[in-house]
Amino acid sequence: MSLIEDGDSCYNAPMENTEHANHTTIEDEVEITDLPELSASRSHRSSKLSPTMLGWQRSINRRFWRLAGAISTGLLALVALLMIFSSLHNTLTPPPGKPIQYSTPTIHYNYIYRDHPTAMYPGHFDEVLAVAWSPDGTRIVSGEHDSTIQIWDTRTGKRLLTYQGHSNQVLAVAWSPDGTRIASGSFDTTVQVWNASNGKRLFTYPHHFNNVYSVAWSPDGTRIVSGSYDGTVQIWNTDGGKVVYTLRNGGLFVAWSPDGSQIASGGKDGIVKIWQAV
Repeated sequence: MSLIEDGDSCYNAPMENTEHANHTTIEDEVEITDLPELSASRSHRSSKLSPTMLGWQRSINRRFWRLAGAISTGLLALVALLMIFSSLHNTLTPPPGKPIQYSTPTIHYNYIYRDHPTAMYPGHFDEVLAVAWSPDGTRIVSGEHDSTIQIWDTRTGKRLLTYQGHSNQVLAVAWSPDGTRIASGSFDTTVQVWNASNGKRLFTYPHHFNNVYSVAWSPDGTRIVSGSYDGTVQIWNTDGGKVVYTLRNGGLFVAWSPDGSQIASGGKDGIVKIWQAV
């Protein structure tokens, strides 16, 4: 208790509890003093976690840029391929009716497309491998993959006859100069000569040892030349098939000269050869 004077009177004032006041002040100070320590602790924990987070972020960034680079490279390659294909298409397929020019040497081609033939003979049931016109232009003979041969009337489109003498696909057909006979070469290694009017076989030439790819009549109709995959070109008489000459390393495809004195042949070696036929 303390004595307080107030003018003429005085009274006793209670004493403040200084211990309580001091205790409160100390607690407040303790609380205020502890805040920086807590903040520092949290900052210390954050500083421990940040390297890990930074590592994850860097790894994600690296993967992202690698993926972006791969995608951009692929897109550029795709665009380049499309440009190349477009350039090739424009070069190789000019518009119909427009000339295309090549260098060394310069050649001009006029592209004219026709989709509708003037006539069709749909009697075959497999691939047609050989065709030939008769000398007078009134008939066409066609050889098929299924070993049959058919003759067609060019004026009416009717099939005149079917020849079935071969045992394998027919690779070559040729008319005699007078249009009365047909020679046919086949995968069965034979050449057969037969009547063009009734399909009767006249004789078979059996002296090749592999597929016969071509046949041709001499201009006078007395001989036939045949080219085979066995590597020989053979010349023989048409009155029975007697061999006249055998030309080794001759070729697959043959043709007579107009005067009948020479034969041209070509084959797998890439060379055209001229032979004396008499």
